[in-house]
This record gives sequence, structure tokens and C-alpha cells, in this order.
Amino acid sequence: MLGSSDAPTFSDGDRRGALFGLALIGLLTAAGLLIGDTTLLGETAVPALTVMIGTFVACVSARPLITGLVGVVSIAAMSVLSLSYELESGEIGFRVVILVVATGLAMYLAWERGRRDRTHELLVERNELALRFELLMREAPIGFVLVDRELRCVAVNEKMAQIDGASVEDHLGRRPTQVPGAAEAAEEAERLMASVLLTGSPVLNVAVANGNRESQGTRELQVSFFPVTAPGGAEIMGVGLTVEDVTERNRSERYLEELLRDRDHVARALQDSLLPPSLPEPGRLGFSASYLPAGSGADIGGDFYDVFETVDNYWHVVVGDICGKGLGAATQIGLARHTLRAACVEHPDPGDTLQLLNAVLYQQDEADRFLTAAHLIIDLSHGTVSCAVGLGGHPPPLLVRDGEVTELGTYGPLLGIHEEVEIASTHTELHVGDLVVAYTDGLIEDRYGRFGEADLRAFLAAAGGAPADEVVTGLERRLAQERPGPPEDDVAIVAVRVER
Repeated sequence: MLGSSDAPTFSDGDRRGALFGLALIGLLTAAGLLIGDTTLLGETAVPALTVMIGTFVACVSARPLITGLVGVVSIAAMSVLSLSYELESGEIGFRVVILVVATGLAMYLAWERGRRDRTHELLVERNELALRFELLMREAPIGFVLVDRELRCVAVNEKMAQIDGASVEDHLGRRPTQVPGAAEAAEEAERLMASVLLTGSPVLNVAVANGNRESQGTRELQVSFFPVTAPGGAEIMGVGLTVEDVTERNRSERYLEELLRDRDHVARALQDSLLPPSLPEPGRLGFSASYLPAGSGADIGGDFYDVFETVDNYWHVVVGDICGKGLGAATQIGLARHTLRAACVEHPDPGDTLQLLNAVLYQQDEADRFLTAAHLIIDLSHGTVSCAVGLGGHPPPLLVRDGEVTELGTYGPLLGIHEEVEIASTHTELHVGDLVVAYTDGLIEDRYGRFGEADLRAFLAAAGGAPADEVVTGLERRLAQERPGPPEDDVAIVAVRVER
């Protein structure tokens, strides 16, 4: 981690403890030299130095090294006083032994205290992780199962219990085929789990027909299997499953296919269903978006956008462009949106989410399965506003600050072409008044050169502090003026203004 160091650091407690111990040694040494042979605590002043060790052991909140250094100083001070009193070597040696033993005990106690403190910190950290995991299990909108190497369930959430029609307790400690009322697909699930344990490779988005033995009807599920490794990733400890009930979604898609006899109506209805019905209003951010279909809008376009929130004030903006149009494009858009939303449950890095989307697209049997996408994650969870950007073959979003327009993100490859891709993420701190605009290439590409990238930058630089909705409306009007008639390509725009 940047900024970390293995060198020891000293806390305020270390400094206070060292200063207190040294001050006490100095005080007693000075008292011994001034008082001389006058008795102190029933003896000469020299033996009083032995009391010093017990004192700083009780109140020095320092680590063993500092405690030992204080002990060495106390031995030196005792030697000075012993020479001043002209004690015999035997008496001096006896006192040195006492101080050495006391110093060793003090160092041990300091080490033991530090060990207990670290143990307490680890327990607190473990409890926090356990609470977060419990929250994820409880709130996740999809089913989640964790099995050990024997394929026995060690964790399951309520959503999965609802999908299976069995209680959480009925799952724990059992293999999928042993759960009461297990579906016929449980045998296939065990086979895929065993494959993941053997190969260490995930199996994503497996379509499963779940006909429960104790219920009527068949549910359609989409299941992904992934290995769960020990810290360091050296050993696979088990397999995790995510299960989504897509029965209603699939029924809706089949129903829409039947309605294609009324092409214009169905295309528009399906296009609307692939876009957010409304934009959120988080308070610190102002969102606005626009979708302009190509031509008459009678066909389903390939551009899309999505804006949504995950836990802990993480806001996601996705803008993408599917290859092709029509029902095939709609299917790809739905797949992309659902995949990214599932990948963002714990607000991971945008480069990772786009790499997962690439893996899902690559497994499809579609000839034109590729797309471009930009994924922005705006983090409001720490008081500041930061923006992480990942690009998969997509034009970079533009940041407008004080009249200056700059690009965000690093160009990445198209998604769905190659089995594996590397997508970098960039992170930028946003300020109040900043405007971020993400768009598809239909906004700046025109065969007649009307309203290109330079025109867009000039428009945004002149936008000033206008709200996001005014910026988007202004872009729509400008396009209508510069490119009269039906648009040649779909256009999707999402603008975000940092308001406070």
C-alpha cells in the first residue's frame, strides 16, 4: 500500500512513557546527589532507585524497546549515585542485578500489553468483517451459498432459502442434493462445484431450470460458481454460488417477443425498459441523462446508460454502446446492465467490473457480442467526492472544472472480443462545481462533420456552473440545430454535477 512502511512508529503513549520514566530517573538521581547520606525510605538514597523501576513499569505506556532503554538509563543513574556514595562493588552489583531483573520484567509486561492490544484489534476487525458479511448475506437481492471442500453448506442467505423453498437451517451442513425437497438441478450443481474445486476456475451464468420436488412449476435460475481461497490465494477452501431467479425476467422477454407484430410499439416499450425509469437525487450530486434513438426510433438502439447506488454511498454511472440493433442488442444491454449491477454489490474497482462483463460477453454464442462501456464509481462515503473510471473501448468522460475540459480514464479494449482483457482504473478527486459528462460516440461522430469533439469541448467549457439538466438540454438543442432531421446514430448522455 502506498505510504506504508515496515519501520516502527512511536505513538503518543510511547513518548509520554519515555519522558515520564526519564524525568523520574532524573528527579531521583538529583535528589540522591543533593541529599547525600540522609536516609530516604528508610535507607540511603541509592536503594530508592530500585523503586523507580516499579514506578515506570506501572505508568510507562511504551513498547519493550523504549522500556528497556529507560531501564538502561536507570542503571546508569544508579551507578553514578553508587560511586558518589563510595559503595562497595558487591553492593553495586546487587543493585545492578535488581535493576536488570526489574527492567526485564518491565519489558515483558510491555510486550504482553502490546500483544493483548493487537489481539483486541484483530478481534474488533474480525467482528466488523463478520457484520459486513452478515449484512451482505441479509440484504443481497440474489441468492448466495458458500460450501466447503466436502460440498456441505456453511453459509446461506434468506433469498436463497426462498428460491429453494427450504429454510436456512435445512441447508446448513448438507450437500445440495441432501436439502429437503432438493431440485433436480442439485446434482448438476454439485458436479459444477466439484469442477471449480478441481480447476480453480469460476463457472459463470449457468442457466438452470429449478423444478422443486415438493412444489409445482419450474423456476428459471442463473447461477455462477466461483472458488473461495484462503488468505494468500494458495489453497481453495470452498465454492461460492450466486443464484438469481430470472423467471419473471425471462417470461417478460418472451412476452415482448410475441408483441413484435406491433414493431414500433414494442421497440419503444423495450427501449424504455432498458433505461432507468428515473434518476436518483443523492443530494450532493445532480444527475441528468438523455437518450436519443437513431432514425425514427422504431428499432431498438444499441446505446444505453444506467445510474444506481450500492451500499455506503457509492454511486455508479454506466454508459455503453452495443454492436448492432434490434432484439439482439436489447438482450445484450439487459445482460450488460444485470451483470454490472451484480458485480457492484460491494462497489469493486470499475476495471474489475468491466473485466467481469467481458468474461460474460465472451461466453455468449452471439456473432456480434462485443460492446464498449464506461463505468464510473463516485464515492461519497468518506466526506470527499472521488471518481474512479474504467473504460472498455469507450470514449473517455469529460471533466469540466473552471472552464477547463479534461478527459477522465485510460483507454481500454473492446469488451467481448478477447477471452481476457486488462482494464486500468483511474481515480480523480472531484470538487464542488465540477461537471462530469459521459456519452456515447453518436454525440461527436457525424459523417458530415457537424458538431464534433472540439464543438462538444467548447460547449462544455462555456456551460459555466449550469445545473446538469440544463447542460443536457442544451446539448439536445445544439444537436437539433447542427444536425437537422432524424439522428444517424443513437446518442446517450449522462451528466453529473458536484453540488456541495
